[in-house]
This record gives sequence, structure tokens and C-alpha cells, in this order.
Amino acid sequence: MHDRGIYRTFAAFLTVAVVAGAAGACSSQSGSAGGPADQAASGQQAAAHDALEASDDEAAARPLERLLRASLEELSLRPDQRSAIEAIRTDLENETRPVRATRQDLAATLADQVAAGRIDDAAIAQKQAAVVQAVRDAKPAMQDALNRLHGALDAAQRRALVDKIRDKGEALRDRMDERGGARGVLRSRFMRLADQLELTAAQRMTIRDGLRDEFQRDRGAFDESRRAQARARMREVGQAFVSDSFDARALDVGRDAPDLAQKISSAVVRVVKVVEPVLTAEQRAKAASIIRTRAAAGR
Repeated sequence: MHDRGIYRTFAAFLTVAVVAGAAGACSSQSGSAGGPADQAASGQQAAAHDALEASDDEAAARPLERLLRASLEELSLRPDQRSAIEAIRTDLENETRPVRATRQDLAATLADQVAAGRIDDAAIAQKQAAVVQAVRDAKPAMQDALNRLHGALDAAQRRALVDKIRDKGEALRDRMDERGGARGVLRSRFMRLADQLELTAAQRMTIRDGLRDEFQRDRGAFDESRRAQARARMREVGQAFVSDSFDARALDVGRDAPDLAQKISSAVVRVVKVVEPVLTAEQRAKAASIIRTRAAAGR
């Protein structure tokens, strides 16, 4: 299982939806400064920066994907189970091509507009809608893949997989807390992007202030009760996955994926609209190249 697609897809629908607390590793952090709404806004900004920044640190770029990959690789699998999981990967890779294609199309459009120094909201909205629809259309295939994965593992392996992802997620949260939580990760990504674009001190300050003002509007969009509901949902699906009667379709695993795709793509666009006017023509060309590079890498 060398292709990252299977891990990325399962991470989105298994790790986020199944493992309690794992999503917190890349969104809000209980130990970071600010309230829940402030932390959630930081998480959206971090995801948006991650889409722009050409980092070689895969752990930072795809934490959930990495958690699932490492957890699956630690399981003791028979040859026939490895073959079954490889077949799941191949089928899912084929069935989710439209998702990857629409995401790359959105990135290419955004890169072209950044390079040109003009963001066309209508054109971007059309591309975003295509991404969301592709994610929505892919949900049944992803749910079936989860059902097949569940069937390929025995009861002990299913429990071990969920436990491993949970434990690795907790360790990842601890490491992120050491870096200052979502705010600290966001800060380091911004600095790395700023260095790549060779921003002046004045540009860095303008962009920093612009991003802070842009995402202030997200205050109040989230509250602790909604986060508690999300955790309860994760526990519910996690408990189901380790049982013999798991059915991803009946549980509608991934039901929030289209909404999440919309939020993340919107956060990316919001960051770009703050950054782009501050850049020189040469810096816009570099930023466009970064966006294209990450899109081509499937990040």
C-alpha cells in the first residue's frame, strides 16, 4: 500500500468520523490561547495556509492521513488481507477521481488568478461548487470502502486500529500543544510561506493584520456544545466500527464531508484574497507556483 490516496480518503472518513478527539489534532486545541471560536478560526486558517505552503513536512501537511497509514502498517495482517486492502485502495482511487480532478481544477484557477493579480469570485465559486458536489457524489463509494475495510479485518484488528489511531492522535495533539496549538502551527506556516515569497517586514505585518481581521468574523461560529456533539458522534461511529454490525451507509459516515470541503476551500480563498493584493508581480508568480505544486502533489 504505497499510494497515499487510500490513506487520505480513509483518514477523512474513518479518522475524522470514527476516532474520538483525532480531529482536534488539526483544528481547535484545548491548550491554546483564546476561546473555542477563536481556536476554530485558527484551525481554518491553518488548513488554508497548508493548502498554499509547499512544506516537506508530511506529518504537518497530512496529520490524519499519516495517523491512519502508520496505524494500518502496524497491524499484523495476513497476505490475503493485504491483497483485499490493496483492492479497496485501487477501487476507491478510481471512484474518487472526480474529487481530485475538481480540487486540482480549483487550485489551477486560483493559481492563474493569483498570478494575474485579480480574483474572480464568480469563477472561484463555480469551481468550489464542483468540488463540493464531487465530494458529495463520492460519499457512497467511500462508505462502501469503509465497509469493505471493516470486513477485511477481524474483531481484534478493528479494535487495534481504532486504539492505535486514538493513541497516535493524542500524541499528535501533545506535540502540537508543544508548538503552541493551532495558533502556533499557523504562525510557523505563515513564516515559512513568508520566507518562500521573500516578503518584506512591512508586507508580513500587513498580511498578518489582514488575516487576523478577516478571521475575526468567525468568532461565535462555533461553541463548546457543538464540539461536544462532534466528539459524541466520533465515539458513536468508533464504537460501531469495532463491532461486527458496522455499516457506514446506515450511520451515514462522512455526512459532513461536503460542508467541510466548502469550509476549507473557502478558507483558502479568504487567505488568498488577503495575501494577493500585498504581493509584487514576482511574488504573485511564486505564490501561484506554490499552489500548483501542492495541487499536483495531491496535498
